[in-house]
Amino acid sequence: MVYTKLKSSTIDSVAYLPDHGTLEINFKSGHTYQYYGVPDFIYEEFLRAESPGAFFDLYIKKVDYEYEQVK
Repeated sequence: MVYTKLKSSTIDSVAYLPDHGTLEINFKSGHTYQYYGVPDFIYEEFLRAESPGAFFDLYIKKVDYEYEQVK
C-alpha cells in the first residue's frame, strides 16, 4: 500500500486499494483501521479535504462502512 500523509491533528496517513474499495487510516494515536466498500471518489475527496478529521467524521465514520481495527 502507498500511504499519503495528511495535514491533520488526528489522522497521520491514509492508503487506498481501489480494486477492493479498502481505505486504511493510520491515526496519530497509533491505531490503524481498514474501511471496506469505500468508493474512489470518497478517497479522492478525503485527500483534498480542508479538514481531514471533519471529513472522516461526516463521510466515513458516520456512514455504515464495514471496518476493523488492524493495529
